[in-house]
Amino acid sequence: MGRMRRSTGWRWGLFLGLGLLAACLPGGEGGRASAPFFWCDRGRPRPERLCFYLEGDPRPGSTFLLIFDAFYDMISPPPSMPPFTLTILLPHTVEVVGVETGRSYRMEAAQGVPMVDPAQLSSEAFSVPGIRIQVDLGWEGQQKLWDPYGTPYGGKEASGERVRVTVRLREPGEWQVRGILSQGESNELASIALLGWSTEAQAYWTDYDTAFMRAWNLKSQQCGGVRPCTIRFPYDPYRFALGVPPEAPGHSLRERPTTFCSSYGRPGTCTDYGLPEVSPEDLQPEESPPPVSPPASSPPSPAAPARWLDLSGRIHYRDPLTGVLLPARGVRVELWNEPEPSPRPCAGQPRPTPRPPRVPPPTPPLACRRARLGVTYTGEDGSYSFSVPTAFPLRLVLRVYARDDRRVAVQDPSRGPYVHKTEPVELSPGVHRLDVVIEDGDNRTAFFIYDTLTRWGWEELMRRVGWAPDRAVDVYWPSACIWWHFGGSCYHGGAIRLVKEDGEKPFVILHEFAHFVLSRFHGDGPIVAACVESLWQHDLKWHTSPSCAWSEGWADFLAIALKGYDPGKDVWIEDPLSFGEFPRGNPWGPWGANGAGTNADSEWAVAAVLWDLYDDAREPWDILADDLNGPGQNGLWAISTQPGFRMADGIFEFWMRWVAGRPGQPGEAACPMYRLEIFLAAHPMVSWIPRGLCPPGWWAEFFQDRDDGQWALNGPITWETFTPPPVARTFWACVAFDTHAAPDQPVVGLSGTFWSARFSGWLLVPVPANPLEPYRFFFDRLDDGGRLVLDGETVWESWIVHGPREEVVERRLPAGLVPVVVEYAQGPADESSLFLDWEGPGWGKEPLCRIRVGGPAPTPTPTPAGWDARISPGGAGGWTPAPRPTGTPRP
Repeated sequence: MGRMRRSTGWRWGLFLGLGLLAACLPGGEGGRASAPFFWCDRGRPRPERLCFYLEGDPRPGSTFLLIFDAFYDMISPPPSMPPFTLTILLPHTVEVVGVETGRSYRMEAAQGVPMVDPAQLSSEAFSVPGIRIQVDLGWEGQQKLWDPYGTPYGGKEASGERVRVTVRLREPGEWQVRGILSQGESNELASIALLGWSTEAQAYWTDYDTAFMRAWNLKSQQCGGVRPCTIRFPYDPYRFALGVPPEAPGHSLRERPTTFCSSYGRPGTCTDYGLPEVSPEDLQPEESPPPVSPPASSPPSPAAPARWLDLSGRIHYRDPLTGVLLPARGVRVELWNEPEPSPRPCAGQPRPTPRPPRVPPPTPPLACRRARLGVTYTGEDGSYSFSVPTAFPLRLVLRVYARDDRRVAVQDPSRGPYVHKTEPVELSPGVHRLDVVIEDGDNRTAFFIYDTLTRWGWEELMRRVGWAPDRAVDVYWPSACIWWHFGGSCYHGGAIRLVKEDGEKPFVILHEFAHFVLSRFHGDGPIVAACVESLWQHDLKWHTSPSCAWSEGWADFLAIALKGYDPGKDVWIEDPLSFGEFPRGNPWGPWGANGAGTNADSEWAVAAVLWDLYDDAREPWDILADDLNGPGQNGLWAISTQPGFRMADGIFEFWMRWVAGRPGQPGEAACPMYRLEIFLAAHPMVSWIPRGLCPPGWWAEFFQDRDDGQWALNGPITWETFTPPPVARTFWACVAFDTHAAPDQPVVGLSGTFWSARFSGWLLVPVPANPLEPYRFFFDRLDDGGRLVLDGETVWESWIVHGPREEVVERRLPAGLVPVVVEYAQGPADESSLFLDWEGPGWGKEPLCRIRVGGPAPTPTPTPAGWDARISPGGAGGWTPAPRPTGTPRP
């Protein structure tokens, strides 16, 4: 993916795109109706397969659609082979509204149906009253459906049957949907399970495998391979496995074992409770164990006094990019006692004699047992310390994890958490120092990933915007998006997955972290579904869709902003002309306005737009720096994370919100989005190139002047114009007004005579002019004086006293942004008027107004003669075209 390749996996083609669809599930986050859920059973390498879709909003009282695609094909079945059957199981909390299928089916209610529980780590955990729907599929599918796993390299059409079930939730709380494809009563071929929890305000759902893996990861963190071991959940195990908040209201389908944490607020939370910790009795002063045959010359040893073993040091890891030792900050450290099979003073321990069953055998001293002695977290400099009461030497091991239990946990997808174990060292009571350096390849990369996410992710966000994610993120490395093996790096299911080579790329790590951050405000579903139109294929130089460009471009931008990359050198978004492969075509087909691409569907353009607003480089089109929050809380962070943001509209949605809340600043007319658009002018995919004034439009200033008595009709304007201070300052969408009486002036406070106005802005010129087609500026019904200034140069002036007349100015302009100023002076009569139009290569005469976001401006409609009004000042959304007078202008 070059400098900015991340999560495409495009080399695997369509197969990987569809595979990502199956892997990128909204696990642990609330779904939305705009983000359909999709999942396929992939557990067996057989042609029979079952895929599942959920469409709609699964909240109580709302209907939503369950779609099952069963793939099967037995052209010549033997006589003894039974037909295929699809069984759909629903609990009593789900009401069936309708079933749509071309096959015969049976629906049975009020009987026990088996449900699953991912927290119990078993395939079928309990039964509840519910509904069973059995669809007789026959031996051969009658429909041609798209099978995403039809070949090793991609999907294909396959024979199957589609069954649609419309359902409604009866009450808030837990619900499940199970589908089983079988042949006969005992031959189960494929199965899927969707688990959900719904409240009146929010619905959460995910597939069984994702929920199971979350519970399994918790078990591996707590138990570390020790059996038996009971998982201690922070709250209701089912809701925890789904990522549902503990305060979410509703009823469970059954009562679950009480395995909650007893001390949830302490550092480490639940992960301390899978293993039995050292009991308080173990930390009391220990008696010296009697030897087997005490020497004749010495009496039995009396009780030894209590002593302490104090251990401290610093932990560093070697940066895989620079080779420099960096402190392992904030990571979890455990101190373990790891005795040898017969260490002293345990060699002389008597064997326990038989006792009545109710009397426990004597507990061996701490020095003789394998036990975890304490848990701590390193400081900013990688320091740690432990104090253990003991009278004997201990054989100690430090376990250092690439995690901190509250922010980031880096894991191997198959072996569990990354942990660096020191060699056992025997230490006597006293003060000791043990420094640790983590240098082995995989572990140092894991600590590099952890440090990148905490140092540049969590802590930078807290420093810059005062916010950090409300839950930890799991990072699986090395792991691709599709079942650990295929695809690129990505974020889905509440976790970051990084392929092998991306584990040492800070930009990629922070890019996926940015997806996680945005998901905390908009949910996993919209983030994962953002690029569905392009089958999850995206690249800097492609067009995709507005939602994909927004999601990926925003993640690019945030990674750059957090890490402090040079956007003109490291990632090539500062100057589009310096990047030789700026967005051109789209191999997957056109998306965008009118079915054709614009820069609104390019992630590179979105990242460049956001960077232009964010940075402190004083470009002439953007003299203010927004940083992340911007003036008046109207910056990139505030708008991107506010509720109701429509990702489907992407940068257009952001742009209109930014303009609407922008503080009025003279000369401030940031137009980076449209500046980038013009570089696509020659591409046939582009249906519309923006033109006109950059939002918010014309900055209008009005001044009240004084009659000097020296003027004459058709003579020069002699009185002083633009007399300070201005009467009014405002933004106008267009320059268009016509007044006939003294009270009817463009702004309140002006008299009918002797006033002036200055209109300034940034003109976006879409294409360069050619000798045969220059740009023309029309000063229609100009009464009295007018002046045009382009790029600081006065190119035309009619600074005289006269009645309404038409003036035309021709000028050849380059493509790009040009500062423009129009000055106007009103003389002795009460009438004042000016309508400013323009035309250029490819379009006819039209009002010179603020760019209309999303497409070309509409053609103004003439109004009846006698119209006496002015244009409404332009608001935040769109612009109102100025009505035009009809008839013959007065002399």
